[in-house]
Amino acid sequence: MTLLNNLSFTTKLRVPILVVLLIMSTVMAVAYRSFSEQQRINRTVTEQILPVQSALEDAYRDLYQIVAAGQGLIVGGLTERNLAFQHQEFIDNSSKARARLADVQGLIASGLLGAEHQASLDLMLAEFDRWLPHYGAL
Repeated sequence: MTLLNNLSFTTKLRVPILVVLLIMSTVMAVAYRSFSEQQRINRTVTEQILPVQSALEDAYRDLYQIVAAGQGLIVGGLTERNLAFQHQEFIDNSSKARARLADVQGLIASGLLGAEHQASLDLMLAEFDRWLPHYGAL
């Protein structure tokens, strides 16, 4: 009888311990998987998305400076000094703006942006290519 009681006691002790170990193992596996996925997402954001976001912010600033150079001619007058300064601002910013706008292509190529956005990017770049020479004529 004592052996049967000992066996019953051991079983009563082992089953809950095994259940607890199984639950803890499952929780740890899920946590590890979630942590790994979060690291992958953070790496993608840091290495791919944030540089493009920064480039777009710089492109916006460049476009603003291009327009400001045109307005600077009106405000500052057509003096030789002002004309040279505003022309240099226009050249400096216009040479950077298109390349920064085109950085979005990397997100489309990597699949982070859907291929359906390719047409919008192509249109934006084509419109920029049409707009810049007209604005440069100023």
